Amino acid sequence: IISPDNSSGDAGSASVGIDAGTLPSRLVVSGASAVPLTDIRLKATNESIDIIKLTVTVADAHINSAVGDYTQISKVYLKLDGNIVGSSTGYNMGTSNLTINLVRGDLTIPDGNIGKKLSVLADIVSIGNNLPGNESADIVMGLGGKGSDGFTATGNISAAIIPVSLNDTTGSAVVLHKSVPQIVMVTPTNKLSATTALHEAKITAVGGNIGIYRLSY
Repeated sequence: IISPDNSSGDAGSASVGIDAGTLPSRLVVSGASAVPLTDIRLKATNESIDIIKLTVTVADAHINSAVGDYTQISKVYLKLDGNIVGSSTGYNMGTSNLTINLVRGDLTIPDGNIGKKLSVLADIVSIGNNLPGNESADIVMGLGGKGSDGFTATGNISAAIIPVSLNDTTGSAVVLHKSVPQIVMVTPTNKLSATTALHEAKITAVGGNIGIYRLSY
């Protein structure tokens, strides 16, 4: 989704890239709320900065034939290091490129090499008759739009518009389903006997009933 841009500046600068803790590709239950879709790491150099505009982009992940796009999301939310920033009620995802304007001080990145983690979470639409959800739709979400044009940052010392170096911000793909299995591996005992379980897993259906097609070892 995102085209990298490597701008630099003299007063202050900012960098944006995918966070190391971003979740892998996974199945998501339709109708789920506040599903994390991408985590990015924002860093500022020479001065602290305020992000006052960003763009959220949603596209098809091209995993399967079911088309996925922004219509599979009803709202998005922003969290900075786990705390809601911007609108607490979320932003309606009415387009594939949603521009979010923020008040100065809402999203501040301190000067330093640690930075802040910005997470984008989404409410997923429901699947069913006359509902917008598309079974097996696969989507990915990123931030920034084209180059660094999707971000606007202001320096808190220089008061200047700060250049943003934009690396990959696209999260892992998610695939929408009416229900999904949740598997928890159970640690077996370390003492062998005639009744010892060598392997145990607990499978739970989330969202509705599921059928187990195959188990492979």
